[in-house]
Amino acid sequence: MIFFINLPVGAAALLLLARTAYSPHRPVPFDVTGQITAVIAMGVLTFEATEAGERGFTAPAVWGAALLMLAALTAPYARQGGCEPVTDRQRPSAAPPFTCTICAVMYAASGDAT
Repeated sequence: MIFFINLPVGAAALLLLARTAYSPHRPVPFDVTGQITAVIAMGVLTFEATEAGERGFTAPAVWGAALLMLAALTAPYARQGGCEPVTDRQRPSAAPPFTCTICAVMYAASGDAT
């Protein structure tokens, strides 16, 4: 059933994507540290979520995973000495598409969307 809902939505997204203008490219180096720590953080977050369901949030393994995830998320910033701006805009999070996407994801994750 969900396939028949997602198929037209995905097709509509591809059609809308084809109508958008290309954004200018700028050369940036590949951030190996950021990619590795992001993969570690997502893996640990998945482990933490499954273990918290089994053992509870007060289990030492869950707290250790939370600390490891926070360390993995802060490692790229500590290595680079701060955060470089991704775009030329002052506040990319204020852009309507970004805000709408975040709201939709949070609504879907809350469980009320079913």
